[in-house]
Amino acid sequence: TATSIVETSSIILSFSSNPMPIPPPFAYIQLTADDAASTDAQHVGYSNTPTVIASNPGHITWSDGAKQFNVSAAGTYECMGCITFEGGATLVTCKVNKNGTAVLTVIPRVHSTVDPVERTVRAIFTAAAGDNVDITYDSNSGNTVKAITGTTVTLKRFYVKEVEIEIDNKLLRGMDCEQI
Repeated sequence: TATSIVETSSIILSFSSNPMPIPPPFAYIQLTADDAASTDAQHVGYSNTPTVIASNPGHITWSDGAKQFNVSAAGTYECMGCITFEGGATLVTCKVNKNGTAVLTVIPRVHSTVDPVERTVRAIFTAAAGDNVDITYDSNSGNTVKAITGTTVTLKRFYVKEVEIEIDNKLLRGMDCEQI
């Protein structure tokens, strides 16, 4: 390994970009009514119409019919659900899905003797324009469970800025790596 810089050419450092509006777009849903209790896998908000806030509908929208967010631009996204559950007697499978495939699965305990309980699921992943994102939950048993009023799901896009720096090595000559 080199201990000092002696070349006289330039170094160019590049960082990738993900052009997007500032502030970064996000969309948010909140249940204002309880989902119907179910023993089957369900989308958060499957049996009601949640309140929706979208900062930039040109980038992220909510499809109430499909109960999913639709993204219109490629990028890195974070989906977070704060789900308040009622019912159940065992573990509940919660999934953050992209195009119907889980990018994260968590299996928290939910039990009717201590409900309601809040469980959080959060995933960071890349998505392409046209992808859809949702959160589902499944009681994994014959016991019913439901997401109740106050449950929220947020999808937001991360901001990545492109930067290119050119450094003339003459400025670095004689410096060791720690000094740079």
